[in-house]
Amino acid sequence: MSSQRPNTAAARSSRGTSCFLCHQRKVRCDRMKPCSNCVKAKVECRSASHPSSRRRQKPVPREMLLAQINVYEKMLVANKINFDPIDPQSILEQKGAQREKRQPGAMSVDGDSSDDEERTRYGSMSPQFPTHLEVGSQQGVHRVAGSSSDSQVIQDTPYRAAERIMRDDSSEDPDNSTLYDVFDQIYQDPALPKSHLAEPDISFPVSELHPSPVHILQHWQIYLNCIDPLLKVTHVPTVQGHIIKAASQIKEVPKNIEALMFSIYLLTVVTSTEDTVERTFGRSKEYLVQRYHSATHRALINADFMRTDNLILLQAYVLYILSIRWFVDPREVSCLASIAVRLAQRMGCHSDPEQFSHSPFEIEQRRRLWWTIVGHDRRMGETTGLSITSISTPGNVKLPLNVNDSDLHVHGTEPVKEHTGPTEMIFALTRLEFATAVLEHGSNTKTRSAQKSGETIKRAGQGGPAYSLDDYCTFVESKYLKHCDPKIPLHCCTIITTRQTFCRMRIGSWLARYQAEDAEALTDASRDMIFLEAIQFIEYDNILQSSEHLQQYRWYTGYNFPLPGYMVILTELRRRLAPPMIERGWTDAIEDTIERAWTAIGENQRLRETIHRKPSFIQVTFGTQFLKAWEAYEEVVGRGGKLVSPPSFLYQVREQVRAKTLAEGGWPHMAGPDMELMYENAFFGVV
Repeated sequence: MSSQRPNTAAARSSRGTSCFLCHQRKVRCDRMKPCSNCVKAKVECRSASHPSSRRRQKPVPREMLLAQINVYEKMLVANKINFDPIDPQSILEQKGAQREKRQPGAMSVDGDSSDDEERTRYGSMSPQFPTHLEVGSQQGVHRVAGSSSDSQVIQDTPYRAAERIMRDDSSEDPDNSTLYDVFDQIYQDPALPKSHLAEPDISFPVSELHPSPVHILQHWQIYLNCIDPLLKVTHVPTVQGHIIKAASQIKEVPKNIEALMFSIYLLTVVTSTEDTVERTFGRSKEYLVQRYHSATHRALINADFMRTDNLILLQAYVLYILSIRWFVDPREVSCLASIAVRLAQRMGCHSDPEQFSHSPFEIEQRRRLWWTIVGHDRRMGETTGLSITSISTPGNVKLPLNVNDSDLHVHGTEPVKEHTGPTEMIFALTRLEFATAVLEHGSNTKTRSAQKSGETIKRAGQGGPAYSLDDYCTFVESKYLKHCDPKIPLHCCTIITTRQTFCRMRIGSWLARYQAEDAEALTDASRDMIFLEAIQFIEYDNILQSSEHLQQYRWYTGYNFPLPGYMVILTELRRRLAPPMIERGWTDAIEDTIERAWTAIGENQRLRETIHRKPSFIQVTFGTQFLKAWEAYEEVVGRGGKLVSPPSFLYQVREQVRAKTLAEGGWPHMAGPDMELMYENAFFGVV
């Protein structure tokens, strides 16, 4: 009978799902065909048809729809097409009436009590800038109310203002990330090494990729002179002992030490000039970057770095991701930096090691490594538009002590006594100090406008008071720069980069108040002040680029592009060279300031193009806008009979414009980057 259970195993094939009867009765099915329950019940065993479960899509927030309609209406107006516009105000009034029915003083689910405040603070509605924000537990990070995901976050940053400033075309799609298009242009070279950590194509032992013993020591010397003073990730006396021993016994090097050695080779090559590499190692820089990049891949994989709890191996990985920042798309580097964060957290580096039974030596190594990882992760988050990084999670890790490497001993048990004056850590400590700085915004426009500088700064994990912007700059100046001697290259570099960061912070503060339409930020005096601050910002970078006194540390400027300074300068050039401002009066003081700005950015572009030999970020991103500003400047000063010569980088932009005009016709529009995706706290930048 068909209802009887077959005896052969072949007849009982597995169906992979529960049968209809078991599914209906909600009993366990052995998923055989026929199943045991159906055989016992003497019924036909039929497969259950499980309808595909589809999640119901949440409705798109009304504000986003209205904002998109607004974009389309502007496009219709620009093309002179007649239509019946939709008035969004009536819909907003309906929503406001609904809110009035709520209990007085009750916080709305959207997290704010006033639509008008939000519209004032964040400008006109757009899909990119939702109008209703819920302030989360983390300062400076807001959740988008009504979004399809609770994890969706946006950034409350000064660069929200820059997004509005930099877009020339009101019909441009605000959701388009021009910054990512720039990344695609700059990092599309197939000859560049890829960042992914898949197993590299190396068919021979990685030990064969080590340089000669002489070259090993030369790599180490470059690292000692140029890289270690700025990073202080490794303990020099300890690593030097490993390097010297490995140079004579290259086949017997432990895997973690080998990974660290290859990371050092790679970092010394990418931070050196092509001439230095060829003169020192007898090979082209491109060849050695490819060689050591592949070797570092292999060495990290051989050491099983993803499952490690070894600090030396984590140091090797950190040096690796610092190396690839020079030639790998920041979006990829950001992902790799998050791996370093997770590895460090798994080792417990996110908790201050003093509360555990670690030696004084390991306590300092863990603190140095943790804050270096946090700073790097934060910078990559700023660059790629991520609002949540490792700094978003509160911790209690203290900053490293102000001590020299010679004060730390691997087997030491006594607490290390901190120095009061400058030590080898002076630059690294200022860099890590800025990595701890957390910006806290006022909760609404009125609060923000009432504050003198618009923000409060706290030191993550350090405790202590909150600072105003000016007080924080004074604190850093007195703690770190007071005893620096400008005649010492490391001290001079520390002074300049720190004061450059002060400029970055003030620019960011002004942009935050500008976005909030703070009357103080919009005054002529305030704009004059921030214009000079931006020029000074670029001039500091020019000193770092051009000074022979600092040439051994010049590589570090490749990590810190003075973008906020360029943003403010371009904004003010466009404003001051507009016909209404010219009609108000063109004075010698205005002309001198604008001439100083053109001199600063022209010199900066020349120096960076000469030293770093990369595609100019400014040319790719802001080229046509600077060209328009220059042509307006030429016209104004030409009325007085003055002849001016444009900065050299504008010649290249002009040729690109002409070529594109001939190919497409008309003026080629190149919008600025999506500034909201650019930086979270970019003005804290020396990390």
